[in-house]
Amino acid sequence: MYRGRATPRTLPEGTVFSARAAQKVRAREQGWRYAVAQLVEAGAQQPAPGEDLRAWLREWLPRVTRRQRHRGNHRYLWGLIRAARRRLPPSHPYPKWEGRPA
Repeated sequence: MYRGRATPRTLPEGTVFSARAAQKVRAREQGWRYAVAQLVEAGAQQPAPGEDLRAWLREWLPRVTRRQRHRGNHRYLWGLIRAARRRLPPSHPYPKWEGRPA
């Protein structure tokens, strides 16, 4: 069942630095060090121990990334059991592949 497009995300130049990765840095959640290392590798200054990571991210994210609009990924739903399949909402029309031979 096709459910349309997901929320468009902003992509930095070259690799994806997701909004979720940025949130991990802000909250110092598991995986935040890896996300900081990605930005440092892209040219950001290593944050000082105990530095406010929210402020650090606000300063460095726009310096080392380039925003690029993304239309959002396609979303699909599958009911794995019969009861779940009966409760799924109606499908949206499937997207047409551009450039498909007629």
